[in-house]
Amino acid sequence: MFTKLFLYSIIVFHGNFSGNYQYQDRQYFYQVQPDENRNGKWRLLVKLIKNKENYTIYNTSIHLKENGGRLEQVKILGATQKSYIWSVLTSDFWKANFEASGKVSYEKSGNLMQNPQKVNPKDQFLSFDSKLSTEELAKKAIEQFIREYHTLFSFPEKVQKIENTHDFKVGNYKTQFTADFYQKDDHNLKIRNEKESLVYETLVRKSTENKKITIKIHYSKLQNWAWAVYESDFVEYGFDLEKEIMSVQKNGGVMPSPVLVSQKLDKNLTENDCMRLAFEFFVKDYERFFIKE
Repeated sequence: MFTKLFLYSIIVFHGNFSGNYQYQDRQYFYQVQPDENRNGKWRLLVKLIKNKENYTIYNTSIHLKENGGRLEQVKILGATQKSYIWSVLTSDFWKANFEASGKVSYEKSGNLMQNPQKVNPKDQFLSFDSKLSTEELAKKAIEQFIREYHTLFSFPEKVQKIENTHDFKVGNYKTQFTADFYQKDDHNLKIRNEKESLVYETLVRKSTENKKITIKIHYSKLQNWAWAVYESDFVEYGFDLEKEIMSVQKNGGVMPSPVLVSQKLDKNLTENDCMRLAFEFFVKDYERFFIKE
């Protein structure tokens, strides 16, 4: 009896998938992919397609449960956006249950899920064909979730495409620096180890004025499967190319003081060179905050 119950509860998944969905004059793209923060777990990304560009408007955890090769349940957790990072709430979730009779029933839990939007009866997903695959049924469930909970999504009021993504090798780590679509000077920094596992993710603010470049790398901490950024805790790297000097200072009480506080520079450094230097010093001083495998 114990063995049957154990096998019954295993969450199985066989690969990523994605789909396009149009609803109420909005074009969505959704994708299920491996969770970089948790091995063996999966993330659901919902994106808005606008002016041939796509913007992430929801990022959460998704669970797919099979029984005997048949999809039995899709569970999508609630999430809120905090300081440019999505925080998943384990107590808030929405479930689609695929019953043996071919009917679909729904469950919801938590304050975030208490006010679903009314869905036109002709758009409701209430029954299914047993011949459909796990991927096909999961897509239908995700689209039902979009219909009911699109008010949870973070729609940009005004967006602009910023072509600004840089990858740097820093010691044993790889850093990926990507511009934020919502705020001009805000960027996302991801740091991966040699195994390509994500070990740190945070907010970076960069500004350039004349020959002065300022790069602020914020402290962040993994909480509820998402990186929570501390707004007032950061390290500021200032590059004065005219005076040929770099200065380093920290703000807030969480991060220890950097080892290096100033250094002479080559006045011919490019903006990319300054970013690489800032990341090198950050990794050297604050590697202690990275996830250890």
